[in-house]
Amino acid sequence: MAEVMSSEALVLDTEKGETHQLENTWCLWVLMHAMHQHGRKANPKDQWQNSNTCVHSFSTVEDFWCLYNNIHGPAQLFHGDLSFFKKDIAPAWEDETCAKGGRWLVKLEEKSRGNQEIAKMKQESIEETWLNLILALIGETFGGDDNDLVCGAVLSSRAKGSSKLALWVKTTEQNAVLRLGKRYQEILRMTMKDDSPMKDQMGFENFEKKSYTFHLDV
Repeated sequence: MAEVMSSEALVLDTEKGETHQLENTWCLWVLMHAMHQHGRKANPKDQWQNSNTCVHSFSTVEDFWCLYNNIHGPAQLFHGDLSFFKKDIAPAWEDETCAKGGRWLVKLEEKSRGNQEIAKMKQESIEETWLNLILALIGETFGGDDNDLVCGAVLSSRAKGSSKLALWVKTTEQNAVLRLGKRYQEILRMTMKDDSPMKDQMGFENFEKKSYTFHLDV
């Protein structure tokens, strides 16, 4: 079994010229929101089936950084979803693993159009938060058996309205959900300071109930 590494090790050890195997193989999924002719928005189910694509997989620290350093950051993906999920799990409610679980979801502040400098600062904050979450995922930092309950994470970036950041899990058991939520909360607070433009609460959406059952302050 591969050794679980801290987020710091994921950053520093890559400089030693060694190969570091991750506990799991992870996949990058990309969903670009398509439009039908005449500007009408495509049906959401059709969009997922036709556009949500697994574009790359990796199982070492070095492969992750090679991928991350050669893709556009999420702040530049103005209208779509980026997802990092464990191999054989799709970022969809209908997925067999995800179906009986849910997601911890936090909304991000709308991008500013009137002040480009403020908008850029927000984008940088989103980039940093997203990276922290990915490192926590692939570094298996959620603790013990809880790492097995994590499916992945999705950043939904929108040209209009609020973007969203979500941690997907395969359980709705209260104690486990709250433990995972509090760890997610810690990760978010690394970049979401008191004066952060982010919203101040995140909620847990139960996929089977189609409702929010828990809330935590960010």
